[in-house]
Amino acid sequence: DRWYQRRVHGDHQNQMDNQIKLPNVVFTPEGLGGNWSAFRNTKGKDIMGRTQVFYNWLLKQIEQGTWLNYKSTTTKPGTITSGVDEGGNKFTGINFSSQDYLSLGSHPEVMKGAIKAIEEYGVHSAGSPAAFGRSKFTVQLAQEMASFLGFNHGVLFSTGWLAGYGVIAGLVRHYDYLVVDRLVHNCLLEGCFMATRNIHFFEHLNNESAAEKIRAIRKKNPEAGIMVVTEGLYSCLLYTSPSPRDRQKSRMPSSA
Repeated sequence: DRWYQRRVHGDHQNQMDNQIKLPNVVFTPEGLGGNWSAFRNTKGKDIMGRTQVFYNWLLKQIEQGTWLNYKSTTTKPGTITSGVDEGGNKFTGINFSSQDYLSLGSHPEVMKGAIKAIEEYGVHSAGSPAAFGRSKFTVQLAQEMASFLGFNHGVLFSTGWLAGYGVIAGLVRHYDYLVVDRLVHNCLLEGCFMATRNIHFFEHLNNESAAEKIRAIRKKNPEAGIMVVTEGLYSCLLYTSPSPRDRQKSRMPSSA
């Protein structure tokens, strides 16, 4: 619509160039060295005390402005957003990080809808659906999404991570088997690890590799429950899986 065109085209590029402001920080080799994974398996009987070495490293990152996590927005998230990092350094730039991928969070109609919902329902922290946590809006959204995807029912999760984790952990039991693309997202891996030890990884987007794993499981346990775990969009790798037409061409053998 016109709102989207104004944000993407016109003089918007010039506006972005004029608004971008980077924090005034000085980088040193000490501040750029290492990463948090080096401190994951620290040892020692003092559980709290052994975190000090990580804390010292973290403070150095924060002081130099090289700590990339836990930044806070100070303006409404949009194409151009201002924020502040853990060291108090302020910045303004193009927003690739707030997960509002289509910039709908600042769409006028979306904001009007949110205001209307607040006026009708107020602001509260709802519980789980099992504990009277739904509203007519969440029910309507779940029904519309299910219908769009061709299903009779749908379940809403508060984040995408929880959806990936929850579906696997909810459906798979310890005696079941998981056949998993080796490059799936962390949320799917954590769901797998939670559900069962019977996890078999196949080569990335390789149907024959997956079919080979399934055949081996079926040979060992003909009645086993098997879930294949892959993705339609590998967001961390910045590409999608093959199209439905391509997947049809490379369908797993029926013997799997």
